[in-house]
Amino acid sequence: MEQELMDRCDLFAVNHSLLSSQFKWDSDLMNYAAATVYTSQMKEIEPERMKECLAVLKSKTGELSEYRGNIKTTLLSKMALSDDPEGYFDRVEQVYKLLHKSVWMGNEHKLLAAVTICEHKQPEEYQKYVDRTNEIYDCMKKKHSWLTSDEDIPFAAMLAVSDLSIDRMIENMEEMYAVLKKEFYDNNAVQSLSHVLCLVPESSEVKCEKVIQIYHELKARKHKFGSGYELTILGALTALPLSVEQIVDRVIEADDYLKSKKGFGDLGLGSSNRRLYAALMVMDTYKKDCTTKGDILLGSVLTMTITMEICLIIAIMTINTTVITNS
Repeated sequence: MEQELMDRCDLFAVNHSLLSSQFKWDSDLMNYAAATVYTSQMKEIEPERMKECLAVLKSKTGELSEYRGNIKTTLLSKMALSDDPEGYFDRVEQVYKLLHKSVWMGNEHKLLAAVTICEHKQPEEYQKYVDRTNEIYDCMKKKHSWLTSDEDIPFAAMLAVSDLSIDRMIENMEEMYAVLKKEFYDNNAVQSLSHVLCLVPESSEVKCEKVIQIYHELKARKHKFGSGYELTILGALTALPLSVEQIVDRVIEADDYLKSKKGFGDLGLGSSNRRLYAALMVMDTYKKDCTTKGDILLGSVLTMTITMEICLIIAIMTINTTVITNS
């Protein structure tokens, strides 16, 4: 296992522990997701800074606000890493209010979309990219009315800020969806996977084949990856300039190493979620080796934001499913 990947896994475990101690009454699934924010910057959580940001958040929102829901710890991490936490929150809220004018109801998925636009575009561009998000989402809805729902809003924003041609993206998504749905049973997950693969500048055939090979190789080596929304992480991994074998080797190494950490065992985070984060640690470690093709810098912070959002969406869905099951 390469030292840089090991160091990142170590830091991820430390950051999760710090967040769990500070936000022990919140969902631990969201603490894992939020820990990736600091880890992506190779920085350790600063508890006092987080407390300051929490005070800002409480001063600006009500107790039942989406900002204080499942996304809270991740938003606080992003605020804490910014030079101006209050200004960061105000910019996210500005985009969120623009999105709120759409036909969608307010929810945490829309808030994730607001974070994406805020982090990658300037204030004077917000309306333009909110409009692009709306247009892309509407196109998704027309193609797959029964599959497209709130979970797709962050993906629409992700695609909007890429500045790729909307018509070409939709065409590319449909090509890949037709191939991937023959391989994976969860059509919702397949649709999201096709969204992420749109940002990988290879042919549809190459991208689909690579993600299928990664999935089956992990399964063959007794490290089966989730076949739901987790698949979108494997889609992000196809952007790395590594072979299928190299990607699989590194994910397995990170998975086995994280398993030895407190809270990452099969009775803690669980094998499926742990492998998701192991793949994320691999993506984060090797994204710097990506090269520029077309309109996308694969090694940019955009790619990391995409994977972070996927982790959050899975965590939100898991929490909501648990609540429904127990009610």
